[in-house]
Amino acid sequence: MTGYVQHMLDHDQTFEQFALTCARAFCALIHMRDERLIALAAAREEVARLEAMTAHEREVHGVNLRANNLVRVEKLAREQIEEITRCEAMLAQVEAWEPPTPEHEGMKTFMREQLRECIGGTREFYQQWEIDARALDALGYFERVLDRARREVSYHEEASAQERELVQARRQWIADLRRSLGVGGE
Repeated sequence: MTGYVQHMLDHDQTFEQFALTCARAFCALIHMRDERLIALAAAREEVARLEAMTAHEREVHGVNLRANNLVRVEKLAREQIEEITRCEAMLAQVEAWEPPTPEHEGMKTFMREQLRECIGGTREFYQQWEIDARALDALGYFERVLDRARREVSYHEEASAQERELVQARRQWIADLRRSLGVGGE
């Protein structure tokens, strides 16, 4: 079974939809990206899957999302705080360093600025990030995922509409060119 036929069967396509899908093989719709349509379909399926969950399934899914996210956040926060600690130790060494000549003062200033920029409020940011991750309950995590899936659908719908407009403009451009050349057909 070919990919085009499988897609037709999986998505219960009409003749027109199947013809447009097949037209991609002939570069007639080169600006219409299969990836966009696939991503839109996947996003819609994810929203449908999440919305179809019972309250209990949403709670269980949220608990799993929360647990996985807390592990990830704790790991990232720990790694970032370790890096910040190393930067702070290096900054202390830079501050203690006496440049050998006045010409080296610029280098000390540069090193200090580089380290301070990285340190900034980063430690507090990651600590707050971890606190915020813990504060959200399981249903909050579920709602976040559902909202993200809905935003994905909107994004891909808008991008698909823009691509359709681009394809229509491209078709019109080709038709105008053919007309100006006295060449028939489209």
